[in-house]
Amino acid sequence: MVKFYEERREEKLWVPYGSRVIEHQNWINENFPAQFRFQNLLIEADNVLQPSVLRAMLALDTAVKNVSTGTANWTSICYQIGHQCWSSSLLELWSFNENVINSLSQQDILDKINTNNLISPLTFRPYDVEAVLGEIRREPAGNISGAKATTMLYAVKDQTIERQGERIDEIRLDWEKKFLDVALEERSDGVIVTPYSAEQSWIDEAQGPIQKNLNLLAAGFVILFGYATMSLGQFNCIGQKMYVSLAGMVCVGLAVVGAMGVCSAAGAAYGPVHTILPFLILGIGVDDMFVIVTAWNNLSQEERRLDRRQQAALALKHAGVSITVTSMTDVVAFGVGASTVLPALQSFCIYAAVSVFLAFVYSCTLFFAVVCLDFQRWEGSRNAYCCCYKHAEDYRRTECSQKDHLQLFFQKIYAPGLLTTPGKIVTTLGVFAILGVSIWGFINLKQNWRPIWALAPDSYLRRYWERSEAYFSGDGEDVYIYIGNIDYYAEREKLHSLYRRFEADSYVTNGTVISWFEDYKIWVTSIKNSTLLGSDGHVTDSDTFHQWILQFLTTDATGRSHAGDVKLNVTTSPPTVIVLQAELYRNLGIAMAAVFVITLLLLADFLGSLWVLLCVVMTLVDVGGMLHHWGLTIDTVTTNIMVIAIGLAVDYATHICHTFLIVGGTRQVFNGGFSTFLAIVLLASSQHYVFITFFKVFFLVLLFGCLHGLVFLPVILSWLGPAPYSTTPVRDPAPDTEQPDKRYIRKVQTQGFVNQGLEMVGVG
Repeated sequence: MVKFYEERREEKLWVPYGSRVIEHQNWINENFPAQFRFQNLLIEADNVLQPSVLRAMLALDTAVKNVSTGTANWTSICYQIGHQCWSSSLLELWSFNENVINSLSQQDILDKINTNNLISPLTFRPYDVEAVLGEIRREPAGNISGAKATTMLYAVKDQTIERQGERIDEIRLDWEKKFLDVALEERSDGVIVTPYSAEQSWIDEAQGPIQKNLNLLAAGFVILFGYATMSLGQFNCIGQKMYVSLAGMVCVGLAVVGAMGVCSAAGAAYGPVHTILPFLILGIGVDDMFVIVTAWNNLSQEERRLDRRQQAALALKHAGVSITVTSMTDVVAFGVGASTVLPALQSFCIYAAVSVFLAFVYSCTLFFAVVCLDFQRWEGSRNAYCCCYKHAEDYRRTECSQKDHLQLFFQKIYAPGLLTTPGKIVTTLGVFAILGVSIWGFINLKQNWRPIWALAPDSYLRRYWERSEAYFSGDGEDVYIYIGNIDYYAEREKLHSLYRRFEADSYVTNGTVISWFEDYKIWVTSIKNSTLLGSDGHVTDSDTFHQWILQFLTTDATGRSHAGDVKLNVTTSPPTVIVLQAELYRNLGIAMAAVFVITLLLLADFLGSLWVLLCVVMTLVDVGGMLHHWGLTIDTVTTNIMVIAIGLAVDYATHICHTFLIVGGTRQVFNGGFSTFLAIVLLASSQHYVFITFFKVFFLVLLFGCLHGLVFLPVILSWLGPAPYSTTPVRDPAPDTEQPDKRYIRKVQTQGFVNQGLEMVGVG
């Protein structure tokens, strides 16, 4: 855990390995490191062009510029153009002069706003009013009469340094925190202020979901602990298994913490998607717990007469194979996911694979040791809650606590009903009808991802982006262009040509192309001796040409605003979505192939492994199709969780198939599925997209995994086999329950597999 660190940089999470975006970004960071970061405020009111709103903006501007930390204030941290700190808003039109702004009337404001060829008195550059006003209202003559929103911008110096592989700027971050505090203060002037800080806002958002959903995780542990206690034990003072359930919860916690330590030591970063990991391992780990305890409870009457050690060996013999199959297939599924080119998904799969493996190890060692100790307590008639107290020999357990009603339901009602001919026909038709609907949805499943989805609905950052898109929807995306290894003098005509091409492009908003080289040419034409210029408007001497560029960038107000602006490369959002669909299908295909191989090796039955694979494929198709019907898309979150779905789908089908081959029951599968549902059910109350999507996908996986594992697979096995292992022992029958097992095993071992419908009773 000493090396533990949380990765928040978007390019380190969602940009594929080997992408040209990374290569370009590294080149930009090396050659043109960022000189400043913008801090933004979105101002909303019924009409932002009223004197009262401008006065409120002035008060806010003053408060921002009075922000001070122990290491910086506005004067020391602001990015300066010449000798002036760079901040921009409507107040700039009146030079931020308090006396002038406080004396403005409504007409004064409108006269200034509607001035033709408006020039900023601070930068002496054209000021585009419409670019900073949202939802503009106009008079019949076309003049602006009002607007519902405007922006305020503050440029802060970027002093980022590299520390332990992470780029940080502690001075700026401290100032940004105070900046956000000022912007988020409650207001009584009717003005709505929504801030956006370049980095601190994303830090707040990364930490917020974790802190808000820790209570859900804690509640999930409590609910699951209660369910496990009730399901594993009996309702009497001796048969309860509270400490066994608690040990299972502890093993899950140890697995998650251990995985974080191991993966951190190996250099794997912890990302925002990793917050769902405890919920995932909670479901899988408790599933193993149910399998182990149920295997001990299902020992035959003859096996129960053996001593404690022999019973433990037999229980672990039966349960060990089952949890080994499911755990190893989970590890393989996540291992395949770890080969992805998406760093966030790769890291998550590594953490998940290690967590599942450690949960398996703890289940077979620590948890099983507690189960053995609890059995010793039970043999000694000691109290389930206070082990020091030993009940008298005449203590009588309640009759209700001696029956496993869920097991009786599966054996007496569910299995006989399901495996009748009408039951099989209805099941098959229903499963394939659902599959048809899901295939249609799967075909229409689209890929889409917007970073705003990852923000909580009540987040100020989400509100900023949503309101900004609403007010400034026609602005499009900013594009920056960088050029390296160029002789500006020799390539001057190409630079002008590039500018003209962008100006003429129909996809580029008119008047929005800004080029330092064009501004430089205008400056040369306006102040230099024309006799020194050639026909193209530039000086004919290369050395003088470069000296004038330096003069322009250091002495002229417009030139100073371009300092460091020799850039060329599109810096739009990383093309994550482009690879998502391909990555999803690739991971699913490879994982299913690997799962089939592992299942075949551990089950040692080709036909059984084939049916398991069929159930997994049908589950994934059903889940993918229902994602479309539920309004979800292929995005970074669903891509992660669909890989997880393979492991869970394999769990349910493998448990049933393995149990069929050795002849047992279905109670453990139901408990495993329901316990996983309990682990994630509280996520339905979350407001965060990641957790809501996690719940939706997991709910579908549990629903269709249990459908194919508990309903469809038994029908297929009863129709098409395979037969149980030839080494499967015939258990001594308990009254009214195990005789069908005995007849079934003897028949298939002597006569081969013949389907006789209800002879499957007790097989599950």
